[in-house]
Amino acid sequence: MKKLIFVVIAMFQLLYSCEDEITPKDIIGIQLLSDSNTIPADNNSTLEFRAYISVDADDDKRDIEFETSSGVFSKNNENVLTMTAKDTIQLNNENFLSASVSLTSSNVVTDTVTITAKIASFKARSEASFTASIPNSITVSADTFGLTNTFDSEATLTAIVKSETGFPSSGEQVEFLIFNSNDHSQFTDLRFRNEKLKVNANGEASTLFTAGNLTNGASPFVGDVLVVSRVIGREAISDTLKLNVTSKID
Repeated sequence: MKKLIFVVIAMFQLLYSCEDEITPKDIIGIQLLSDSNTIPADNNSTLEFRAYISVDADDDKRDIEFETSSGVFSKNNENVLTMTAKDTIQLNNENFLSASVSLTSSNVVTDTVTITAKIASFKARSEASFTASIPNSITVSADTFGLTNTFDSEATLTAIVKSETGFPSSGEQVEFLIFNSNDHSQFTDLRFRNEKLKVNANGEASTLFTAGNLTNGASPFVGDVLVVSRVIGREAISDTLKLNVTSKID
């Protein structure tokens, strides 16, 4: 009889503990506040998220750690950010404490970006996507207005590529072409160094150019050159500038 009573009590305790088991969703939740969870991979666009916890949480148990698998949080430019739940919100007629974050996309196309909100060992997750950001403009500049026709005279050429919403996704490259501004003939034997032609996260590509080997017939070239910068594979996206090449004065 005593064994039977013990078994009944043990089963009751097991059922009771299962009914009252605490799950992550009982502790913390996360919401996407933006209209869509898809933004361009342009190192600029943002999504807004909000995590919430019980309004009765102890004062020292209100810090929520946010983490993203791609992109960074706008507040600290890092992929991890801790925020204290302070704002009171109402969901389904129930009050909660919340903290909100803004996520900035990277320039890497990513089908699934996971955003995690954690308090203690309990986690809530949401997902987003970073889609291709297509370049639509390029601007080329130089750190000088002119060069001498010697190899020790150089110009830093910089191209900034942008998309409609920010910067293009990774993988885009630019090229620099040099023409005789007078007759628009193209120079083919060019000297570039420190080439960084793959567009970085800020849309930038650059190279060092010297006019030391440019010739006009048998003579060193003197005059204006036209620098053309364009996105490879998207040649309609281009920009130009002029540099004046002079003879070296001894």
